Amino acid sequence: GAAGRPAEAAEARGDPTGAAEGWARALELDPLNEELARRLMSLHARTGNRSGAVVVFEALRGRLADALGLDPAGETVRLHDSIRESGGAPPTGTAPATTGAADSPARVVVLDLENLTGDPELDAVGRLAAERIAQGLSTMEELEVVPPLALGPAPRDEGGAADPVTELARRTRAGTVVGGSYHLDGDRLRIQVRIVDVSGGRLHPAPEPVEVAPADPVPGIERLREGVMTTLGPALTRRSIHVKEASRPPGMSAYRAYLDGLDLFIRGDWREALDQFRQAAEEAPDYGLPRIVGAIALWNLDELERARVVADEAQALRGSLGRFERGVLDNVRAWLDGDWAAAHRAARLQAELAPGSIPHFQVAEEARRLNRPGEALRVLSQLDPERGELRGWVFYWIELATAHHLLGDHDREREVAHRARRAHPDHPAVRQLELRALAGAGRDEDVLRLVEEALATPSARRPWAGEVLTETALELRVHGVGETADPLLERALAWYREHLGAEDTGDRTVLRAYASALYHAGELEEARSRFRVLARESQGRVQPVGPHHGHLRGHLDEGMLGVLATRLGDAEASERWRELLKGLTGPSLYGANWAWLARLAAVDGDPQRAVIHLARAFADGLPMSLTLHGDPDLARLRGFPRFDALMRPKG
Repeated sequence: GAAGRPAEAAEARGDPTGAAEGWARALELDPLNEELARRLMSLHARTGNRSGAVVVFEALRGRLADALGLDPAGETVRLHDSIRESGGAPPTGTAPATTGAADSPARVVVLDLENLTGDPELDAVGRLAAERIAQGLSTMEELEVVPPLALGPAPRDEGGAADPVTELARRTRAGTVVGGSYHLDGDRLRIQVRIVDVSGGRLHPAPEPVEVAPADPVPGIERLREGVMTTLGPALTRRSIHVKEASRPPGMSAYRAYLDGLDLFIRGDWREALDQFRQAAEEAPDYGLPRIVGAIALWNLDELERARVVADEAQALRGSLGRFERGVLDNVRAWLDGDWAAAHRAARLQAELAPGSIPHFQVAEEARRLNRPGEALRVLSQLDPERGELRGWVFYWIELATAHHLLGDHDREREVAHRARRAHPDHPAVRQLELRALAGAGRDEDVLRLVEEALATPSARRPWAGEVLTETALELRVHGVGETADPLLERALAWYREHLGAEDTGDRTVLRAYASALYHAGELEEARSRFRVLARESQGRVQPVGPHHGHLRGHLDEGMLGVLATRLGDAEASERWRELLKGLTGPSLYGANWAWLARLAAVDGDPQRAVIHLARAFADGLPMSLTLHGDPDLARLRGFPRFDALMRPKG
């Protein structure tokens, strides 16, 4: 950022040489940043240095291939091709953000139409109109459409210096903005659109307004959609566009159910969101979005088989989906397959189309799963957690703190935790972020103070108090503060005994967490007895543990029994569990069996074999996580060079 500011100033005063030096310096500091590369390429092209632009592209392509095994994004490739084919500046040149200029006219952002009726019950009309227009435009292969899902409320002119439409175009890198409004005219809704060519500073001709019944606006919205496509098709593409129905639009009832579900989804109320998505899908069988987001909700709830079924239903509707929706669906299917590289590619595509959205955030999460916490931090620094979809998204803060933790920067991690608590003061997971940062820094007195504060304000939401105590104790133990960890584990056991009651029956997730706490507290025989009961029910399936994406923590009751047998000196049972783990197969293991074999080898004092098994786990889909990073059994391997090299952050 510091290198880019003088470059922007140089461009503003007409000094292309100084600007090129500044952007080159910024790219040197952040060599995989494609936006910086495009700015430098565009600057070279505008000043006639086409060869310089091509050199920048080729160097970037080599760095991406070497570091990440990736090709440049489509936007970068198109800019390169345009420069090579043209005799001058490319039409997709990117100007500095401070100039207010936009990117290519063929990159289109569609705003929710503004509701001027005064009736909030009609808000959904404007959102549906925006989504239908965006979906129609996305069927034109030569256009890049920023989905309305990424934007939040339409910008309003509140007296600031920047025009809100220009500001939106700058933020989304779009050259064309489609917006509009609707109002009541008697008992009819009058809907009209406005199409702004921001890059050219002019208005496109707009299709005729439509009048519809408020209870059934879909036919009129479809006429507007076709009108916008007819207007922009010849203007922004190089060939004729034949307006064609891409999918049957949902009725307003189905669409409202989807929007209600989406609001619940963003708040983390996934179970309640599923009911709304199910209603939307039943009312509009050809409507793909409720199924896609429903599959994500099921994934978050650790119900993987149901998620796979719903994702397959969405895949059957793929031909009716826009480019962005197809990218989200590909992301979900990659998760279910444990293919984190494919998930990362799909998330990057979505981020190009929807900067500032939850899918843009997803690039960071996929990078962390690939053990690239540095890349995750770079992505998250581009996002505003108080804008658009990310407002209220607590997982932004969780991922940001996790990246700092994996990099060992516990001071920054604690700063993030403080900001998260200001944004989400009542969320129990947020306090756990600060506890983890303090434990990672070995600040045991501060940990104990905050533990008391956390226990004094119990919450029905996870993590439970027992989970908080256990995780904090393990983090302290891994960072060499075992004398403080042991009393916390005893308190965790007391909490579980109190909440399980005399019968010790109930939620298997709670029983499993209790059995794990027994193991870490050294109560090995009782832990083994409990895991035997749990293993008879789980039968070699990964069990969800932890409050978020628990299935990716790779817990296998059989693996725990193997570790317990090894620690108790039961060689015959230990070998039996090893053989069982080696023979496990299934679509949702994510390398968990090999991760447990690595733990077994670590406990057995065989670091070489442990690393071999752990590498196999990563190859089979094991993501990098805090659970893996802070596992006390694997912590025995720290200092072994091959283990340290395997676990070291890759970017």
